[in-house]
Amino acid sequence: MLNTTSQHFLQLVALAIGHFLNVTLMQLQGSAKKVQKRLINKLRHPAQVAADVVEQVLRTGAEPYLETMQHKLSWWQLSLLDVKLFLAAVASLVIVLALFVVASVVRVCAKGIQTRSSFQKKMA
Repeated sequence: MLNTTSQHFLQLVALAIGHFLNVTLMQLQGSAKKVQKRLINKLRHPAQVAADVVEQVLRTGAEPYLETMQHKLSWWQLSLLDVKLFLAAVASLVIVLALFVVASVVRVCAKGIQTRSSFQKKMA
C-alpha cells in the first residue's frame, strides 16, 4: 500500500506529465496550422509558374545550364558499369577471404584430429 506522501507525489507527477503533453500538443497544433496556411496561401497558380519557366527557356535560348549532365557522360558511366565492377570486385574479395578462412579452419581441425589419433596410438 502506498502512503499518502507517495500518492500525492504520483498525483503531482501525473499532473506535470499531463500539463507537458497538453502544452506540447497545443504547440504542435499551432505549428501545423501555420504550415497549413503557408501551403494553402499560394500567391501564384502552378500554371503561372510553368508559363514563367517556359518563358525563361525561350528568353535564354535554352542555354546549357538547363540541360542535364546525362548527355555528357560516356556509356559506361550511364550504365553504372564502374560501380557494378567495383561491387563485383569487393564481393569477389570477400568470397576469397571467406574461402581462405574456411580452408584454414579445416586445416587446423584436420591437424588436430590427426594429432589426437597419433597420440591415442602411442598411448595404446
